[in-house]
Amino acid sequence: MGASGSSYVGVVTDGDDKLIGGSGTDVIVAGDGNDYINGGAGADTLDGGSGIDTLLGGSGADTLIFLSYENQYRLGGAIYNDGVLQTGQTAFTGYDNYDGGNGTAKGGTAEIDTLRIVVSVQQSNDATFMAALNAEVAYFKTVWLPAHVNKSTGQADQSVYEFKTINLKISAIENIDLKHDATVSLSASTVAEGAGANYVFTATLSSASQGVTTITTDKGIITIADGQTTGTLVIASGNGEDVYNDATSLSATITATAGGNFENLTIGTASATAHVNDTITAATVDLSASTVLENAADTSYVFTATLSHAAGTDVTITTDKGDITILAGQTTGTLVIASGNGEDVYNDATSLSATITATAGGNFENLTIGTASATAHVNDTITAATVDLSASTVLE
Repeated sequence: MGASGSSYVGVVTDGDDKLIGGSGTDVIVAGDGNDYINGGAGADTLDGGSGIDTLLGGSGADTLIFLSYENQYRLGGAIYNDGVLQTGQTAFTGYDNYDGGNGTAKGGTAEIDTLRIVVSVQQSNDATFMAALNAEVAYFKTVWLPAHVNKSTGQADQSVYEFKTINLKISAIENIDLKHDATVSLSASTVAEGAGANYVFTATLSSASQGVTTITTDKGIITIADGQTTGTLVIASGNGEDVYNDATSLSATITATAGGNFENLTIGTASATAHVNDTITAATVDLSASTVLENAADTSYVFTATLSHAAGTDVTITTDKGDITILAGQTTGTLVIASGNGEDVYNDATSLSATITATAGGNFENLTIGTASATAHVNDTITAATVDLSASTVLE
């Protein structure tokens, strides 16, 4: 309960709550559940939230808020509750009861209690619903209220007015305001890597902005100009065209809105994630082999695998003669096999062929095999061999 003479501002937790304001100017917003709220004395603002609620303004010029889209309403001949179609339901299961309270006429000025009905974008876009609700509001103002108001005090009596389009019954209310919700939703781009691959976040209004609307996100501010419905925030991704698996993303969330001259601007889709996807750009690996002379210090067969781009992670090149490893950040790796061919005088040049059979690693989008096979050679040197003639000497 609010203290006497104080001003209370609070949000009631979800559940069936009971709260009574003091004699000050109270602002009370009920959560879900079947709530009872009494504003007490003073010019109070009371919001019943969803559920079957009872609101009593008490004395003072009070504002009682009914969010029609969070409660039961008729749309297109069907019953909805908090935006969800109630299949098979043909009547409301209960009514919110809003009573402005009987104020006094001070100095000839009545304490006018106002019912503020807020409709959603979905409801606003349904011509039948809006026509029916507008007709009910007009009937209340032009027919019902004049018949139930004290001509001396300007106060409405306790007679109950029942709406047909929304599950609401009211009494002791002197004025009705109809407010339209507008929504803002955040979306984000999906592009391929390359020059100009930015993260783009777009804020979209359900209705055109009157004046500038500012949408604040945790990644920056989006401005929607007068008469427009969209605005963008562009953030460089730094993700250019390459051969690596390096898709990136960035998320943003709306944290606040301002401007636009909206009666009630609500946040629809609050968060979005922008993506920069990989393209499939091939890197290649080629196999080459050594050619040495048999008198070289090392006559091994040497097979070299060469990448067109540096390895993102270690790469394993499998050949039919063994594996070649190329370390991260490098472009080449070798496989060395002893030939056993040394310097001699014989025609004994030798060779060995190898073929790439598989590749793994490197973090490449697509690693293809260029030159798959190579032959290593150990060539002969020209080393002379000599022949000497000798003759025998014997006795006769």
